[in-house]
Parts: sequence; C-alpha cells; structure tokens
Amino acid sequence: MDVMRTGCSVLGTLEPENPQFTVTEAREIGDRLVACFGSMLLYWYHYTHHGKRIETETDDDTVGGHFLRLLHGREPSELWVRAMHTSLTLYAEHEYNASTFTARVVAGTNSTCTRQ
Repeated sequence: MDVMRTGCSVLGTLEPENPQFTVTEAREIGDRLVACFGSMLLYWYHYTHHGKRIETETDDDTVGGHFLRLLHGREPSELWVRAMHTSLTLYAEHEYNASTFTARVVAGTNSTCTRQ
C-alpha cells in the first residue's frame, strides 16, 4: 500500500486539479491514473524482489492484461485476463455497503420498485 499511496501522490502532482475540467476530461485523468498503478506496483515488485528493472509499457488494451503481462513477463491467456477483470471489479465493489450496492443495481438496471 505504501507504493500505491506514494505513487498516487506523485501522479497527483502531474495531473493538477482544475475546477474547469469537463466530466469527460476528469474521467480521462482518472483513466490515466488508474492505468499507471499496475506499472508502478509491478516495477517495485520486480526491483525489490529480484533486483530487476522492467519495461512498463505494453500493447495490452486492458488494465488486467497489462498487469498480468508485467507480473509474468509474457502474454496472459484470455481466461486469466477475464479472471483478473472479475477480481478487480469485485475489489472495487467490496467497499460498498449493501444498501449502496442495491441502489446502484436498481439505478443501473432501470428497475422499478413497488410497495405491496
């Protein structure tokens, strides 16, 4: 967590806040920040555990695929990438309490509730 916290602090200095950002611009900044986390974590891991400096740029289209390629040093299988994406989604949703999750499901699926 120290690596991620420190890396996030550094990235925050590279992406200054601007109250004039549109929603799209803010999401693009968030995407760039999230895309960097796997690289910084795995660079630290390989360097501290094996003394190895790795190249952190890949041609992967997804965060999960990029993470797995950096971790193992080779192209991951589609099954592994899907499993990684599922895991990342579950981690992201774990912080929600039950009522928040229910509200998101209802809103996200355009469900309607009726009282009997």
